[in-house]
Amino acid sequence: MHDVDPLSSTFECKVTVMLEWLDPKAVGMIGEEQLTGELLKKLDVPEIAIHNAVEWTIEDGPRVHVVSGDEGHVFTQCRYHARLQMHLNLRRFPFDAQTLPMRLTMPREEDWNRSFVCRACRLE
Repeated sequence: MHDVDPLSSTFECKVTVMLEWLDPKAVGMIGEEQLTGELLKKLDVPEIAIHNAVEWTIEDGPRVHVVSGDEGHVFTQCRYHARLQMHLNLRRFPFDAQTLPMRLTMPREEDWNRSFVCRACRLE
């Protein structure tokens, strides 16, 4: 995390988001293989957006792997670099603590009825 700007209420960070889900279309695929091309197009990989981002880019990924072809267990990770909007309460500065939120959403309509557990999120 860097460039915390109290005047514009923003901060920058690099974050890696990792998601897992069961996809019936992945049943029978070879496990632990990074998917590309036609195999990747067969799966329904969610589109992730950062809702409170002023700007963001994808630095790496998404990398999609089939964890288990028996169950259709799929894993993906993606690394973002983002400038995020936040609310700061500076009344007690410098003796305060702040929460710097990152709100992840799935903007595609076909993803609205899906739910995911965010397995891990690494902030740098």
